[in-house]
Amino acid sequence: MTARRVASVLRAADKGSAISSPATGAGAQRHERIYQAVSSAIIEHRLQPGARLREDALAEVFGVSRTGIRKVLQRLAMDQLITLTPGKGASVTRPSAEEAREVFEARRLVEGGLMQPLAQVLDAKGVEQLRALAAQEQVALEAGEQSEAIQCSAKFHSALAALAGNETLATFVVQLCSRSSLILAVYGVLLFVTYGLFQAVPGGFIPTQDKLYLIGGMKLPEGASLDRTEAVARRVSELAMNTEGVSDAWSTGPSSTTYPASAPPSASAQS
Repeated sequence: MTARRVASVLRAADKGSAISSPATGAGAQRHERIYQAVSSAIIEHRLQPGARLREDALAEVFGVSRTGIRKVLQRLAMDQLITLTPGKGASVTRPSAEEAREVFEARRLVEGGLMQPLAQVLDAKGVEQLRALAAQEQVALEAGEQSEAIQCSAKFHSALAALAGNETLATFVVQLCSRSSLILAVYGVLLFVTYGLFQAVPGGFIPTQDKLYLIGGMKLPEGASLDRTEAVARRVSELAMNTEGVSDAWSTGPSSTTYPASAPPSASAQS
């Protein structure tokens, strides 16, 4: 991207800021405004990976000194949204394949750990919020709006963390989602082409993607009785059948007996 294009993008990102003029707030407020404008432009892919961020150009766009711009750039670098290179200045980070793997592995571990506490506190209002965000992402995907879909996905996962009630992990998830956005800006074309192929290729060519079933496992404390284990298995099936979109559910206990969730308690079918 040219310096003029970068300046144009940042001016647009700065419009509508809560602090419309540098003179209306203290230094910390001005720096926050600049940080939000630049980070939003990066996350929304208006500033592409590798784009140079010159201190003098940013100082002119936002009407602050280069010293103030350096503070903002240092914060963006700490969030790994930009890279500061001695002698070359700042540029939007271009993550490597290894960094991409590490970020998504971190997300798998962190977000996976949030699921149990989330399940304990999630209410109907939270479910509706998540469904609305998922629907927005699907609409963006179907419309081919890659950047919008990535933003919706980040909002969905950030909402999951926030609803779980752990503010520290929620903040970490937001940071990981921001880095994920950069990764998708670099590798997203391949991912969205793959998504398109999954939609276009007949299911018979991709059997593992066409099964439309979910297999789960249950783990009880050591020493749990057979009766308790089978009761839990039956309860899991009942919960599954009460989930929207599920047509059939079975649970198999240690006695190798399979219980259709729709069957009465006394009924059973040998597996």
